[in-house]
Amino acid sequence: MEEFVRIVNTSLEQEISVTNRLHDLECVARTIDSGARPAHLQNWTPVHLTFIVQEYADGLRLDEYMKKWPRGISSARAWLRLARDLATAVKEFHQRGICHQDIWPHNIILLGNKPVFIDFGEAALRHATNLPYGPRRPHPHAYMAPEGRGVDRFASRRADLYSLGGVLYFLAVGEDPPTTLPKGLDSLKTYVMGLLKKKNQALVSQNWGVADITARCLRHDRNRRVRNAEALLQEIRTFGLDSPTDLAGTLKRVRRLGSELRRRDDHLFEKMAAVELRQVECRMQDMLQGILDISGDHEAIVSGLTQYLSVLRQGDEYLAVTVPRFWFTGNLGINGRYLAMNRQIAMGGVHVRRLFLLTKADRSDARVRKILSAHRDVCREVIASRKSTMDVRYREVTPGERKAAVQQGDHLGIWIKKGAAMEIVPVYDADSITTIRLRSVSDPPAVLRKKLDDWELADPLEKWFGKEPRGTVTRRKPR
Repeated sequence: MEEFVRIVNTSLEQEISVTNRLHDLECVARTIDSGARPAHLQNWTPVHLTFIVQEYADGLRLDEYMKKWPRGISSARAWLRLARDLATAVKEFHQRGICHQDIWPHNIILLGNKPVFIDFGEAALRHATNLPYGPRRPHPHAYMAPEGRGVDRFASRRADLYSLGGVLYFLAVGEDPPTTLPKGLDSLKTYVMGLLKKKNQALVSQNWGVADITARCLRHDRNRRVRNAEALLQEIRTFGLDSPTDLAGTLKRVRRLGSELRRRDDHLFEKMAAVELRQVECRMQDMLQGILDISGDHEAIVSGLTQYLSVLRQGDEYLAVTVPRFWFTGNLGINGRYLAMNRQIAMGGVHVRRLFLLTKADRSDARVRKILSAHRDVCREVIASRKSTMDVRYREVTPGERKAAVQQGDHLGIWIKKGAAMEIVPVYDADSITTIRLRSVSDPPAVLRKKLDDWELADPLEKWFGKEPRGTVTRRKPR
């Protein structure tokens, strides 16, 4: 019994220490009082009992709140707003050096529409005492990161983000996340997308980003999971909330923040902010020259290109000549964020046309089949919505012709907005993309005639699968 009291006291003391460090955050239940009182065990052994008194969060537990949506939140905007508020809260206590370790719906209270996290010491107490107190979990590991399910558990920010991904899944379908998930990045995204379509078609039809945001948190390998809460917030903004496409408004906000930082007299952060803005200044100087390069690892390239693609709006165009390796898992992804954003902008009224250069050998390549299947599915959804057009076609070429197209810069994308055009050209090292080059072009019609002059002579993608889409008339080049 003495050991039990010691463990409980240690856990409560840990929670007191944590909540004291977070006392000024609105996203955490505040500690009102804490301390220790003398007591005796049944054998009259003297002990002290630690206590903690916290502010009563007069709201609904997230699982109770979700009873109004037993099959998940049906509005993509509502889902994104709550996801943003949850990620913002996690970011705030992570910035204080605190990991929650036990994020799941029972430990989140909604006060109005704002989430408040509770029970920061509960995870340690559960683990130490193995007590089945509190709300019973449908499965003990449903929200726990894979690396935390063994005996030697350790706290980490990315483990919290996995748990938050489980909560986002719960918001989307009204159920706990599966305990076992695919380990591959594309297979996980496909699996999560399939579950969301089956359980809450209305939500995922409005915004495919829901599946991408959720799947990035639920990756098995912690090193390939979303790296921090700020990166998660950026994904949420990219797929629909707070998209900063107004340059004048953004500059105004930056000036205001700069003024506030100077008033604080925090000279270190002031200088560090100047370093960050200097990097932005350099990129803007490149843009004035009509050039911009996205370089770095897989995450930097995919995130950067996806964010830039999100600026296209109704009436804009996205035209591309592409090859399968552009869509490999290590590049833009078979069924990842970039394709999801393609679908998103098409549903928003952007005209998307894409021409695949394929060889005979591609028919026996499982990766290519998955890539083309993913594009076919996106096309079908966009066409069925009748909101816009998305036309994906293919031409069969020799390996030499495709290699020459890549080397000569004929494998590219073109974004057109209000008469201005930009080329998007990938640079490869073997099969891996190392850089995406964005270059403004002065005469879009001439570029289109040169690069896509025989678009109408290509075959619709459905035909690659042995199906000719209804109403399609395929023209052939005269011999």
